[in-house]
Amino acid sequence: MAYNLVLFIFGNYLQPSYLVIVPSIICGLLPDLIDVVYSSIKRFVIKQNKVDFRHHSWPTHFPFMYIPFIVLIFIFPSVLTISMAINIYLHFLGDTFYSDDGIRWLWPFMKHRSFKLLSKSMVGKHDKEWLIAYRKTPLFKFEWVLFILTSVIITINAYLLYNIIIFFLVMAIMVSLMIFFYYFEKSLEKNLLRKFFKKDK
Repeated sequence: MAYNLVLFIFGNYLQPSYLVIVPSIICGLLPDLIDVVYSSIKRFVIKQNKVDFRHHSWPTHFPFMYIPFIVLIFIFPSVLTISMAINIYLHFLGDTFYSDDGIRWLWPFMKHRSFKLLSKSMVGKHDKEWLIAYRKTPLFKFEWVLFILTSVIITINAYLLYNIIIFFLVMAIMVSLMIFFYYFEKSLEKNLLRKFFKKDK
């Protein structure tokens, strides 16, 4: 979405490139991807079996740490660098909502001050318990709308700029991803609820 928005603003909407779209999407997920690597290192290398996955309090989720992506815009101004930076900070904006830990937007100037919005229902909820509660929020549903809309835009771009084979290939990938994520999240929610019920007993 950010990538297509940047293209539109710069009057270059009909010249997208999947070599730019992919890095932009990866940057939108980058803080969480780094967190997964970090928690895996703690679990398997340091042999710390139980990792407290309150990753919003980790340096990997401090917006200040990603300032180099903003600097890149001034050194190499392009649709790619702008889209990458926007996607990273949109990630942090989303994490500011419905989170007990919030985001430390002003770190390191205010090291322990986190900012959060609409988070009363999330107080004391972390990791799996947070995930179950988050799935019931309007933001979670909005993310699904954005995901579907982005998939449609990417598919239309493939139709307008590439051949029909690429169009059907992209459409098949996007539909497959939607189905996969839908059933994966449903399965995950059932497993989490089952574990919590067992714990209560």
